[in-house]
Amino acid sequence: MGNEASSQSQTYGERLENDVSVEWKPSGQPSPFPAREGHCACGVGGELVVFGGVLEGVQESNGVISYDVEKGTWSSVQVKGQLPCPRSAATISAVGNKLYLFGGLSHDVGWLDDLFVLDTDTWTWKELTDTQGPAPSPRDKVASATVGNKVYFFGGFGPKDGWDTEESTMSEDEEEEDVGRGGKVHLV
Repeated sequence: MGNEASSQSQTYGERLENDVSVEWKPSGQPSPFPAREGHCACGVGGELVVFGGVLEGVQESNGVISYDVEKGTWSSVQVKGQLPCPRSAATISAVGNKLYLFGGLSHDVGWLDDLFVLDTDTWTWKELTDTQGPAPSPRDKVASATVGNKVYFFGGFGPKDGWDTEESTMSEDEEEEDVGRGGKVHLV
């Protein structure tokens, strides 16, 4: 990854030729929905599901839209259940037919450390409050990845170390793996 210009005069071993050719092209119809930033997206069952983000200015969203990869069509998803508050810069990952949404930033609330699951068979949200083990601290711009049936969270920005509120504090026995450059990995 990266490019030769970023390496400057560094030598990292033998050069590997790259014969991969990538071409981007429009797929289906353009999105009929307003432009957004700070949204998160994940593929599940032939669809790209997009959650939240900031629309036009500072209006945060908790809406869900879907792009059907086969049909090339966009649609608004009517969800039900315990909806997450509007937010930006959260992360979302799929395990089977379920999408797990963590964290983000809310203009009204601040950094978030909540965890929600969206069942894409019924399009029903549920907040997960009975998880085991220490939860990641509140953060936005966080990344996640799924390996098997586990979701891994990495990085992000949040309150400075030692964050405390009357409602929640980092536990003394919270386990994190330091992966360098200030990054921490949490497991759910």
